[in-house]
Amino acid sequence: MELSEAQRIFAYNLGRFIIEAYKAGYEFSMGEVLRTEEQHQMNLKAGKSKIGRSLHMDKLAVDINLMKTPTSGYGYITDSAKYKPLGDIWKGLHPLNRWGGDFKTLVDGNHFEMNIR
Repeated sequence: MELSEAQRIFAYNLGRFIIEAYKAGYEFSMGEVLRTEEQHQMNLKAGKSKIGRSLHMDKLAVDINLMKTPTSGYGYITDSAKYKPLGDIWKGLHPLNRWGGDFKTLVDGNHFEMNIR
């Protein structure tokens, strides 16, 4: 699949994801979508990443800042487990979609990506 095609599919699925998440009672703000090479190098040095090239750099990943779940009040939620229902929604939208809460190392519950590699 060409990168530009994957980016279009990712953008479409991100829109669908936002709608489904809000219908389910979740609210969030957008975190990082596009990551520069400089930011990626800083993340590597800080131990926040262990991969050679982030999908954020290809506009195929988004981090969200969960602010409300169906059972919580408002406030920034960092517990990866609280993101699991969102991860399930995301993975159900396309077979190449992955949720960072499923990662074996550096579990990243607020990370949603389309892995074309």
